[in-house]
Amino acid sequence: MQAGSGNKLYSIVIPTRERHDVLQHTIQTVLRQTRTNFEVVVMDNFSSPETKAVADQFASPHIRYVRAPERLTMTGNWELGLSHARGDYVSILGDDDGMLPDAVEVAEHLHAKWPDRALTWKPLIWFWPDFIRDVDRGHFSGHLSSRVEIRQTRDVLKRVLASSVNYMELPTLYYSFVPRPMIESIRASRGRYFGSVVPDIYSGMINAISAPDYLYSFRPLSVIGISKHSTGMSSVYSEIDSASFDLFKKEHGGSWDETLDPRLVGAYIPEVKIADGYLQLKRDEFPNDKDIEFDMPAFL
Repeated sequence: MQAGSGNKLYSIVIPTRERHDVLQHTIQTVLRQTRTNFEVVVMDNFSSPETKAVADQFASPHIRYVRAPERLTMTGNWELGLSHARGDYVSILGDDDGMLPDAVEVAEHLHAKWPDRALTWKPLIWFWPDFIRDVDRGHFSGHLSSRVEIRQTRDVLKRVLASSVNYMELPTLYYSFVPRPMIESIRASRGRYFGSVVPDIYSGMINAISAPDYLYSFRPLSVIGISKHSTGMSSVYSEIDSASFDLFKKEHGGSWDETLDPRLVGAYIPEVKIADGYLQLKRDEFPNDKDIEFDMPAFL
């Protein structure tokens, strides 16, 4: 493994709950990095002993295993994992996803020129062989390019809220390396970083409001792995297998249909959760900020 500059540390936080079967492969992808200036925080949401055994089997100095003292909501587990990250840049990686081997190397190269900007990328997508819908199993898709551009955050957020751009193009903590000062500034003012039942979407919005611009790479640094454990897909294909989504709702700690606008009550639809997250953000954090008054999605 080629050594990195060592000047900046990259934290990759992997929140996980009872998914040791896929977790081991996710960790392997991170440990294959071409740089050494990274850490892996395995944030175990009070799982069975198999999860710790997976982390321990690698015996890697890059891995730190943390176990929640009790079963938390997804948002609570992500928040706890974030608090244990020590890096100058932080990313969340799903426990059935993967990092490309030069992810840290590419990020390091870009941050050498733009050190204060979040780096977001367009991930590859792969369906695991055990995915709940057999027609999708083994399917792979992605966009390959070396293009990197600077995007204006609030412009992208405006287009996301208008349902003209996918929320994954926001500087979410998922699919991004976010500078620690940005994260700590948000946590210092709010007491927490995440503020919604859907933490990946919410992180993209709070980051978009907190920074004027960010880097967007069409060159992917990670792979979204969609396995039988996928919560979102369990909702979409609930007639096949709703177990993962049912557990997610149970652990949410409140009513899943509790929203700020009665028109937003419903199933796990990204556009609906984006709209509700934005309303929460406005109400709780920026009630008087006219600069983030955007039109709501057309479906409302």
